Amino acid sequence: MNLKEMVNVLWRRAWLIAIVISISCLVSGLVSYYVLQPTYEASTKLIVNKSSEDGGITSIAWDDLTVNIQLIATYKELILTKAIMDEVINKYPTIGLTSEELVSKVNVSSINDTQVMTVVATDASYEKAALIVNAVSEAFQAKVIEIMKVDNVTILNEASLTTIPAPISPSPIMNMIISLIVSSLFIICIVFLLQHLDDTVKTGEEAALLLDLPVLSEIHEVDKRELSKHRASRSARKASEKTYVATN
Repeated sequence: MNLKEMVNVLWRRAWLIAIVISISCLVSGLVSYYVLQPTYEASTKLIVNKSSEDGGITSIAWDDLTVNIQLIATYKELILTKAIMDEVINKYPTIGLTSEELVSKVNVSSINDTQVMTVVATDASYEKAALIVNAVSEAFQAKVIEIMKVDNVTILNEASLTTIPAPISPSPIMNMIISLIVSSLFIICIVFLLQHLDDTVKTGEEAALLLDLPVLSEIHEVDKRELSKHRASRSARKASEKTYVATN
């Protein structure tokens, strides 16, 4: 099919395309707003830095900075261990989660060549996510002294317990856009598949090509509204003629 034929195929099935896309977007929006449970995210930031000795201020040497950056990879793995999570559970039993469940809710990241780590917790309740991420950060700061024999972790900021941000998921608008794209591709493929499977002759050109005979004339489909108007006009004309004959 050339481009014109493809457009004609889509135009003939425009009602079907519109219905499928509308239903798909409507269902996606309703599910996003009323069915899917929102997920919230809370985060803290930690910095790995050499602690001051005897309460004084120490200068930062390049070698110390390099070591601290290299420790980031170790600390990222250390946070997500049972030793840290058990410490959190012992201190905050109201969290009501196991060590494995806590690990699944916590994620640790860092920007390359920096001493800052970001600890993130996700949960259906923002208050609980904030409690988890603050507890994990505090437990790690205390436990690293025992495990690594060094006090070089400082909490830069904790997750706020007063301000509740918007949920990170679901995103109704994004879900509806994805639904629009997917449903459009799906129904267009279905329309062309139906066209390919339909072996009826629809145009004079198709008949001429199939029969190898010239088309002398074509009878086009009559629009129902035009047919109704024509019948009404003919009935009115006959009634007028009868009235004229009767009066004469």
